Amino acid sequence: MDTAYDTIQKAAANFGPYGQIVSAAMGVNKLIGNAVSKIGGGTDGITKTDAILNSAFLNMTPLGLINGFGGKKANTYTRNAELDKSTNGGF
Repeated sequence: MDTAYDTIQKAAANFGPYGQIVSAAMGVNKLIGNAVSKIGGGTDGITKTDAILNSAFLNMTPLGLINGFGGKKANTYTRNAELDKSTNGGF
């Protein structure tokens, strides 16, 4: 989806001054979306829904932000200390 977003942004720039404004706005949207992802508002993109909601198209929408900040990420987890003790640290 990000490739399509970039293609549309580049094409919009060719439509005179209004197209350049749209292209610039799309660039700012993508930049802000990337910054939000860096501070923890992005998803890991494991599911198709996560990948779509974390794309440049939808990252800064209310649904994308809720999914990014409220959703679970596969690369972070919490360990259960009691389980670790009973299984000798998982090994």
